[in-house]
Amino acid sequence: MDLGVSNPPKWLVDPKTSLISVAIISAWAGLGYTIIIYMAGLSNISEELYEAAEIDGATGMKKFFNITVPMLRPTTFFLLITMLIGSFKVFDIISYLTEGGPDNSSTVIVFRIYQEGFVNYNMGYASAISWLLFAIIGLITAATWKMRQEESF
Repeated sequence: MDLGVSNPPKWLVDPKTSLISVAIISAWAGLGYTIIIYMAGLSNISEELYEAAEIDGATGMKKFFNITVPMLRPTTFFLLITMLIGSFKVFDIISYLTEGGPDNSSTVIVFRIYQEGFVNYNMGYASAISWLLFAIIGLITAATWKMRQEESF
C-alpha cells in the first residue's frame, strides 16, 4: 500500500497460499547457490567429450542428454541432498513472515519443534519430533545414496 497499490495481494495471510508463498521465497533465496554449484559442475565437463560427440554427428540435444546430464549427476545428487535437508530448515522465513499462521497453514516440522519446545515448554515432545525429523532425513538420504550407488554400476 506504501507503493501506491490500493489492494495488494495477501498471499501470506491466506491459508490457501501462505505455505506456497513461503516455498517460493525459500526457493528464490537458494537459487543463486544452486546456479553457482551447477556452473562449477558444468565447468568440470571436458570440452573433448563434446568435440568427440560432434565429430560422431551428435546433435545439441543428444550432447545434452548423453554428456551433460550424466556428467552432472554427482552435482545433482549433492544439490538434491542439500536442498532436501535445507527444506526442513525453513524456520527463519516462517518465523519472520507468518509465525506459522494463518490457522497453522504454514507450520512445518521445524517450526513445530520450536513451538513445542520453547513456546509450550514441552521439551520431551519437541525432542521426540526432532528425533523423528532426524530419522526421516536419514532415511531419505540413505535411499538417495543407495540409488546413486546402483546408478554408478
